[in-house]
Amino acid sequence: MNLPATSLSLPSVTTKDWRDLEWALNNSVDYVALSFVRTAEEILQIKKYIANTGNTHLRVVAKIEKPEAVNNIKEIIEAADAIMIARGDLGVELPAARVPRIQKKIIRLCRDMNTPVITATQMLDSMTINARPTRAEVTDVSTAIDEGTDAVMLSQETATGIDPVNVVRTMASIIYETEQYAEEAGVPYQPKLAEDPVNPILSAVASFRNISATILLDLDGDLYPRLSKWSRVVPSILVTGTQRIARQSSLYNNMIPLIISKEMRRDRIVFQAMEMALERGYIRAGEVVAIVDGKRLTRAGINQSSRLQLVTVPEIGPDPV
Repeated sequence: MNLPATSLSLPSVTTKDWRDLEWALNNSVDYVALSFVRTAEEILQIKKYIANTGNTHLRVVAKIEKPEAVNNIKEIIEAADAIMIARGDLGVELPAARVPRIQKKIIRLCRDMNTPVITATQMLDSMTINARPTRAEVTDVSTAIDEGTDAVMLSQETATGIDPVNVVRTMASIIYETEQYAEEAGVPYQPKLAEDPVNPILSAVASFRNISATILLDLDGDLYPRLSKWSRVVPSILVTGTQRIARQSSLYNNMIPLIISKEMRRDRIVFQAMEMALERGYIRAGEVVAIVDGKRLTRAGINQSSRLQLVTVPEIGPDPV
């Protein structure tokens, strides 16, 4: 039920939501989404509950579909792990003509605040009953990608549509075509040296255009969210040690996860990452790739804050000793 221009006293988190959250905590869920968010405190309430269970992995998505959420958007983005622009209910709660401008603003803020953002609802709505989308729908999906969204989401098209597989293929083809002409993230990346000494490396590699890919050695999942926001042209191959990080990173734009054991030496990790990327067609022999990693203790006992290498991809061969 939508009640435009009405302030509700009902809590955003219902009794059923708490039951669903318990199920998610017990079943290795990566993200949970809270509907009809109005304030950052509602997100923090969920995150506090999750933290009190000892779970450090479950992430919270704030669904933006209320006027109050738009008014409190900066605080909500800061509190949430991801944002969903739920344009269906948002277009009922607010004049529909405002939705495109709000969408663009939220995507820009999420980029600036280093938070993944999902654009959702009615993206290919006509394909619920038709085999082909309208030209306006294709343009809508493409525009969201150009604006910088991390993900585009299908709803009833795949939940109740006549041909869910065809809809997904259509969406993928639009994404692929649009990303062939991807542009810079917009605002140049400004390193905050006092807060994070790794940023200058990410800033440098995000500006490279003569490389075929960036291989990010981020076994604990600390660096990839920042690189995702600022490197939209060159593919980023995330090397991680866990399936959980690989799944969660898939929400972020331009991240291709590879799972490699963190117990190996760094040079063997690099070699195996290039071999896997070659086999899957992400890179080709003879191309130049950037290898980036962050904080680590070297074999010589040096505390490394970050590292950047440019490497020519070799032919697939035996693993080095």
